Amino acid sequence: MIINNQVSLLLNSLSTLIKLIVSLTMLYMVCHQVLMANELEVIPTASSNTIHVEHASQITNKQLSVLLIKAKELQVLSQIIAKDYFYIHQLVREEEAKLEIKQSIKDLEHVLHILNSRINDKEIKNLLSYLGDVSVEYKEIIEQPFSMNNGSQVLDYSETMFEGARSIIRFLEKYTKESNHIFDVVFQQQLILQRISKFYIAFQAGFNDKIIVGQLKESVKQFELGIKEISTYKFSDQLQKEVSRIEKYWPLSKKFYLGMEKGDLTLIVFISTDHMMSSLNKILTLFITKT
Repeated sequence: MIINNQVSLLLNSLSTLIKLIVSLTMLYMVCHQVLMANELEVIPTASSNTIHVEHASQITNKQLSVLLIKAKELQVLSQIIAKDYFYIHQLVREEEAKLEIKQSIKDLEHVLHILNSRINDKEIKNLLSYLGDVSVEYKEIIEQPFSMNNGSQVLDYSETMFEGARSIIRFLEKYTKESNHIFDVVFQQQLILQRISKFYIAFQAGFNDKIIVGQLKESVKQFELGIKEISTYKFSDQLQKEVSRIEKYWPLSKKFYLGMEKGDLTLIVFISTDHMMSSLNKILTLFITKT
């Protein structure tokens, strides 16, 4: 009886913590958009001054960096939406997932609009137009009842957006003269963590083919390498606490992720993923506000 009460208290505490984390994440997204909007105001809006292969020199490195951040956000958002779709239909933290997916759809549309209005390269323009069409279909399918066919389409759309965003990132990186390596690593960790969570919950929803398993295992390897690299960086005492928090949660989380074929621990995975995302968000927020 005592053990049951303790378990109940623990679950209630975790539920409260998750709600707090979701609120903080939403706040971060809003603040982040405001910061990025301020930066984007200084980017020329005339078509002759948008980013084109021949005219990239007219855009400052800081302006290019802002667009690069947006392209990376597009990658992360594409994974969050798919992850939340499966969590909702697996009845795991539905309310939190519904809040996040609603905000992520808005953010994805906003990012596509910014990139499309600031980049004038013909090939990238065509790609953005295609991704705009994909985003419409993506939004429509996540509102449909869950089925294996719909779930398969959600996974396809998330990977399409992921690959498209990667092409835009590579294009922008050609013209970005300066970059903060550790910032890039932390941003990449966010992306990888969302992919891990997406593949895990998709597996539990019935998508248990070798491709999903292989992608999850590869993402786990990448995340672990990223942790090792972040651990060597000299952060402030405040941010070092966040790094230590990630290092604390990762060993057990790794076992949960890689143990997907042995059992369903979707709630624990949801909680541990949010813990680490919260710490990564805090680290990124400091970098954004200082640059």
